[in-house]
Amino acid sequence: MNQKNVLCEKAVTRFLQGYNCAQSVLSTMFEYWNGKNELIPKIATAFGGGIGRCGSVCGALTGGVMALGIKYGTNEPSLERRLESL
Repeated sequence: MNQKNVLCEKAVTRFLQGYNCAQSVLSTMFEYWNGKNELIPKIATAFGGGIGRCGSVCGALTGGVMALGIKYGTNEPSLERRLESL
């Protein structure tokens, strides 16, 4: 089985265990890139159910976007430097 399928299955397993979509995707990707961190599922909690369970943007999408921010984002306060990292 390829790595993409393994990660997808891991995220689905976390969802079936009770985590919301955002928590499942973010924690799976964070663990793959960095190891475990107890703050990661907490950070994504409010994004479940379409941001606060209001049916807005999909939690899996927001979890994925947060994961990409952790992997490729910057801590720079300067707009020019942030744009360079894109």
